[in-house]
Amino acid sequence: MQKTSWLFVDLDGTLIDTLPYLTSVFFEFGKKAGITLTKEDFALCNGPSIREVVMYLKEKFHLPDSVEELENLYHEKLRNIRGKFRPRPYAKAALKKLRAQGWKCALVTSARKSYAVDFLRRNGMSDLFDFLACGDEVQNAKPDPEIYELAKKRAGNGYFIALEDSENGIQAAKNAGCVALRFEAGNTESFFSVSSFRDLCDRQKRKILFYTMGRFL
Repeated sequence: MQKTSWLFVDLDGTLIDTLPYLTSVFFEFGKKAGITLTKEDFALCNGPSIREVVMYLKEKFHLPDSVEELENLYHEKLRNIRGKFRPRPYAKAALKKLRAQGWKCALVTSARKSYAVDFLRRNGMSDLFDFLACGDEVQNAKPDPEIYELAKKRAGNGYFIALEDSENGIQAAKNAGCVALRFEAGNTESFFSVSSFRDLCDRQKRKILFYTMGRFL
């Protein structure tokens, strides 16, 4: 049986340049909760679900509010900015080109499904993904491989490449047996990362990126 080539795409930080917004929300949440957060805290919290983020912060800083109250506060701050989110340049063109060449694509994100579905709908991208695997469908968030294991189960037999921006996401994909590529906007020095979605449209660049699969398109 011939295997299908799959591209699993992360949402926040990869398909969307959310890092500046998410960084701002993270530190605003800290101020509201009366705690001092660091860049190291943010690095640890970049990838897991919001629930796991607030559970980590509650335990570390001994916050008196319940997990539910902290989670609602965090989501309230996120809702205020999510309407501004747009896909990265060339993202639509790259995904359309890959699909035209026989690839299948799935969105794999720690975010809630309602948010992911709404983003794709508002930006005319719903038809570019064969399915979604979202944070509220699993028990454990990245770096646990559960969400990628779910994606692989839904995809069936295939070759799996994950495009991720965070270390937690990279580890989750690798631990699930996927080839993991790091999205590093503007980094043109490394042949083993993606600096722009335009890289996925470049035949020669894509050969180098996907060399580990032994399948050159």
